[in-house]
Amino acid sequence: MDFAGCGQRTVGAANDFAVRSPTKENMMNPFTDRLRLMHIDLHCPEFWAEALTKFDVHEMLALLEGAGANAAGFPAVCSYGNAYYPTRIGHPHRGLSGDPLGEFIEGSHKRRIKVYGYINAVLNYNAGRENPDWTMKDSAGNPIYVGRIPPVPGLFLCPNSPYRDEYFYPILREIIAGYPVDGMFLDRGSISAFGEGFLCYCRYCREGFRAEFGVDPPVSAAEPFWREFVGWRQGVVGEFLFGARRVIRGIRPDAAVIFNGGFDVLLEPTAEPGRLPDMMHFDCGTHPLVLGLRARYWSGFGVPYMVHITRWHDYWQDWGTLKSADCLSQEASVLLAGGGIPSLADHPYPDGSLSPAVYETAKMVFDFVREREAYCVGTESVPHLAVLRSAATYGAALARAGDPKALSQSIRPGEIEGNTEVVFHHTKTVQGAHKCLAQAGVHFDLLNEKFLLPRIADYGIVLLPNQAALDRDTVDALLGYVRAGGSIVATGVTSLMDASGQSLGNFALAEAFGVGYRGRSCYPNGFLDLRSLQLAEGLPNLLVGVKKVFSEVELCGAEELARLIVPPNAPSPARFFHSGVPPQKDSGFPAVTLNRYGKGIAVYVAAPVFADYWDTNFPDLRRLIKNMLRLAAGGRLPLELDGPSQVEATVRQSGGRTLVHLVNNYEEPRLSGPRAVETVLPVHGISFSLQLREKPTRVTIIPGGQDVAWDWQQSEINIRIEKLAIHSIIVVE
Repeated sequence: MDFAGCGQRTVGAANDFAVRSPTKENMMNPFTDRLRLMHIDLHCPEFWAEALTKFDVHEMLALLEGAGANAAGFPAVCSYGNAYYPTRIGHPHRGLSGDPLGEFIEGSHKRRIKVYGYINAVLNYNAGRENPDWTMKDSAGNPIYVGRIPPVPGLFLCPNSPYRDEYFYPILREIIAGYPVDGMFLDRGSISAFGEGFLCYCRYCREGFRAEFGVDPPVSAAEPFWREFVGWRQGVVGEFLFGARRVIRGIRPDAAVIFNGGFDVLLEPTAEPGRLPDMMHFDCGTHPLVLGLRARYWSGFGVPYMVHITRWHDYWQDWGTLKSADCLSQEASVLLAGGGIPSLADHPYPDGSLSPAVYETAKMVFDFVREREAYCVGTESVPHLAVLRSAATYGAALARAGDPKALSQSIRPGEIEGNTEVVFHHTKTVQGAHKCLAQAGVHFDLLNEKFLLPRIADYGIVLLPNQAALDRDTVDALLGYVRAGGSIVATGVTSLMDASGQSLGNFALAEAFGVGYRGRSCYPNGFLDLRSLQLAEGLPNLLVGVKKVFSEVELCGAEELARLIVPPNAPSPARFFHSGVPPQKDSGFPAVTLNRYGKGIAVYVAAPVFADYWDTNFPDLRRLIKNMLRLAAGGRLPLELDGPSQVEATVRQSGGRTLVHLVNNYEEPRLSGPRAVETVLPVHGISFSLQLREKPTRVTIIPGGQDVAWDWQQSEINIRIEKLAIHSIIVVE
């Protein structure tokens, strides 16, 4: 199996761990319509004498019922390896008696609360301590701990070792056969190309890789067979996780299997139809932009997903803190607007006691969700604009970077065919595109090649934000799409490399762009002299600065819309200016171009503007990018929102209804520390227009269900919302 060009895994049949998705089986799992979910995170070590002495399952159930939860997660085995039921295979927590897991499931089902059991797929201190041979090892042969700091009681277990068949699969069978869980939550369920606890040099991995490739596994990206090793490990982990799914579904076919951490937009290149779990989950922080990024990406997979919104002020176990109901409702709204399930997470104190105040706040949040949930289940995104997050670009960048942390910086792959190319800020450009479009009020989907290409004709515009490496199938599909009448907007070095990361010398999409690549500018920044009235609409009569390196391109049929202006001299220690590097001279190269190719349009900008927006938050750059999108759309976007940048819009559909979600991402000003939202201040007077195929008959607003005034002009509905508190859904029928 090929994991985005990162190597081949040939052991076993590829379809051995394939899930045929999306399917009705996956979409209608037990949690699809359970949007008031409480995750009980309970990881408690045994070294403290008072551990879990105040733990009361019945109190927990009463608090959940009072809060209005309709789904919950409860630990079967925690990350220390302590079981919360009388296991015969694992290690029961010595601070507990009876059967807490069984009591929790029975009590929850009586209250019509669905339950998934929690287990960590690769973290288990007890099993690792008792079986050192099972632990993952670094290249020096040392066990890998959480945070890589022993003696933290968190050891990583290798799924390529006997741990899989002698412990993990058997304990899954014990749980599933013994308890009527509605699903299993596999923590660390990630087929990530990197990350803590991914690469392993234990003897089983060394022997397995050597048997397949004839060499020892490399320890850095500079060594031969690095891509093969990354791909091989992905195959090992993938077989382990989907093997666990087979174990669970073999005993309980209707149980949902949830991978935590799998197929994240910033971490993994492997997501594709037919290779997805029943349900996805990720712990990704709780800023609306972070949540929204995952919602936009996962929404296109066709399987349910959920994300923890933790009750603490500063992420997990920030004891003594509790977010406001407004803050948690805002975070939940971002997920609801993206078709996802918000999972409100709590952790009892180490002695097992709970904080009733948490569940009082949870009730306010769940009441908020209850008012909207009927319009959030079973919806799908309306295809307007697709943003390509290229798995090939990710794979090429990662294979050359070696260190995943470098993906948030500039990655220099080295000398490639005589040129040093840069894959600019790979994660920044994806996050920057999301942030820019969300704050511009643009509705869009974020997709990789495997999900985009089968339905590319559904979209009016495809955005390519500095996606340097594209495979041949993607290039051909994009060229055909534009020839047939589609529009693309591309930035920076998009399509300058093949799928392996080798420079092509020119853009693979050059005939669509109508420009040819000449090289990289020697200047660290540049300025756009706008020469198109439509491009300059709403902008001050100034040059637009971009603090990133431009590509130098020559016109090959395209129309120039903006010229690249550069500083007076190349940077040098002997030459500097007191306050930044000013614009000075005409470079002779275009900065923004428009080309008509076949029946379609290609707009190209010669800089990684989305990475720059991620860094600078420059409003004029966001307005300029929106103008480029309007050019590609032929004048107006399908959704035109007139409101402040804190208002994010998504357009979804279900049962013949169009649902416009408006989310107010307000936050209090701050200069340091975690994000803080005490009260979400409302926004007044928001207007939008939406292109529709047919004139609607009724428009209402949720919550409340009141009719909304609207007018219809030239296939567009125009609506004004007088007040947006946190989250409103405009229902167009």
